[in-house]
Amino acid sequence: MKVILKENIKSIGKKDEIINVSDGYARNYLFAKNLAVEATNSNLAKLKSKKESEQYKKDVEKEEAEKQADKMSKIRLKFKVKAGENGKVFGGVSSKEIAEKLEKEYNIKVDKKKIELKEKVEDPLPTVWRNRLRGRSPLSLCDISLRCGKAPRQGRRLGGRI
Repeated sequence: MKVILKENIKSIGKKDEIINVSDGYARNYLFAKNLAVEATNSNLAKLKSKKESEQYKKDVEKEEAEKQADKMSKIRLKFKVKAGENGKVFGGVSSKEIAEKLEKEYNIKVDKKKIELKEKVEDPLPTVWRNRLRGRSPLSLCDISLRCGKAPRQGRRLGGRI
């Protein structure tokens, strides 16, 4: 008997897979525990439409991710952080700060959990950090690099009149 699995079953198959099992196993175990449905024409049509809708959602999501990756490839973020005399950054730049800066300056909303920092942004200056901003699928990756350099000091007068 051909059945469509509703859930992943170890050593049998994965969800939405069509498998062939014995009649007794299907009726007494799979149907009784609501783990599968019989592979009738109507159930096969439902499965096909479900797969098509999932594929459409993936395509739309991929397209949006590519647009966002294209926008982000042109973005340059600047962070002002305190550093010691030897160039060591105090605290570093976190994924939360990167996400906030993207939203504030460029109106791009990115979940901080989707920003994957390969290296800590706290090494001595000048350095280039290569980081990856990841989306929900492996197709929606956008590499970003953070460059660090010393900012010019603002001239200030110490004492006296202006």
